[in-house]
Amino acid sequence: MTCVFCRHEQDPWNEDTLEQLETYLREANRLARERSYLRFVSTTEETYGDLAYGMGPYDESFTHYVEACDAVSKQIATARGAWLRYVEILDKVEDRLYELPTPNDIIQYSEYIAEEWRKRGNQAAQPELTRRCERASDVGRKLAEVESLLLL
Repeated sequence: MTCVFCRHEQDPWNEDTLEQLETYLREANRLARERSYLRFVSTTEETYGDLAYGMGPYDESFTHYVEACDAVSKQIATARGAWLRYVEILDKVEDRLYELPTPNDIIQYSEYIAEEWRKRGNQAAQPELTRRCERASDVGRKLAEVESLLLL
């Protein structure tokens, strides 16, 4: 089978490659935190979230996305482009919620993310993540209602 990304005959995303990627991410994240490079902390956490989302479990993935939002939200007042980066991550989180397999998953993980955000004390300064979670949770409830009507 040919890989669509690099045209190799074998799939490059084997266990060794993922392990190596995780090692590089861990080191990049450590260095970024050590030097207070919040933009890079955000990027590594988002990448961790992407990997975890693809492999499961979802709570680990969403924890990393919340961490990415947290890191970049601390820069909004001082760093140029931070608000745009924050919105990009919010968009991804919301998209990931809508990609979940069941309406109950949407509701469950929306509540999980909102609670994680509250625990970090970010709700007052940056309420947009919670708003998006509430919207996704509402959509999940409506989908669950429709699903239950269809099953009658």
